[in-house]
Amino acid sequence: MNTIEIQPITLGLPAKTATRIMVRPVILSTKDLDCYTYYEVSTEVGEILATGECPITEEQYANWGSDNTYIEDIVIAYLGLGRAQE
Repeated sequence: MNTIEIQPITLGLPAKTATRIMVRPVILSTKDLDCYTYYEVSTEVGEILATGECPITEEQYANWGSDNTYIEDIVIAYLGLGRAQE
């Protein structure tokens, strides 16, 4: 499963450090004009600390194109996270 490195954030009880996020678009029909995404925030070793859904508006969906980083960035911003510095 492809994950995106994020700036470390502390989550959960007991507190653990999340450093990755996986974003999966969920499109229910080929006729849909919007969608939602499922995400998992995890540790370096793949322990899932948080999951959820992020809506993608009709405008965002229309602007998506072929660059998946566009959708990833929407979810990262929605959660108040940041990509790890390269």
